[in-house]
Amino acid sequence: MAEPALHFSIPFSVLSYLRLDPAICLIVSVAALVPDLDILFRVHRSVSHSAVLYLPVAVLGIVASVYSSCWSVLLFATWFSLTSHVLLDTVSGFSPIFWPLSKEEVCVSVALGVRVGNSVQLRPEVSIRRKPLDVRQRDSLDAVALTLEGALVSVLLLAVSVSSFMVG
Repeated sequence: MAEPALHFSIPFSVLSYLRLDPAICLIVSVAALVPDLDILFRVHRSVSHSAVLYLPVAVLGIVASVYSSCWSVLLFATWFSLTSHVLLDTVSGFSPIFWPLSKEEVCVSVALGVRVGNSVQLRPEVSIRRKPLDVRQRDSLDAVALTLEGALVSVLLLAVSVSSFMVG
């Protein structure tokens, strides 16, 4: 499961790399945490984890680009942050990425294996699994909120991003 620190730090670092205003990076990276508010209803990875659900934000960004580049940038950055959340969760477990077009949850696994012997062999592995959508309310939810790996990756991404604001 992608954890909140990664859901925040990945869009923040990408958007800061694109030289967006630091305030916009901060605001829309916090918005990347919105899909996980479904836990308040004791469900997780529910319909709030659908990429289709966030397409109207991108469409609004296109429309806004005609009138105001500021609003357009904000809307596209928000769309990117929300969609990055959905994609991160889809590669770390099942998510209803295509809801309401599909009533299934999807999990995408991509890995590159290596075998070293008399020669070096690379073995790419790709699998896409599906299962019926299950958004039942649970009595309780149990999930990892932070791992050492996620914390280290997040700190490194944020350090590079913040330093880029200071330098340039």
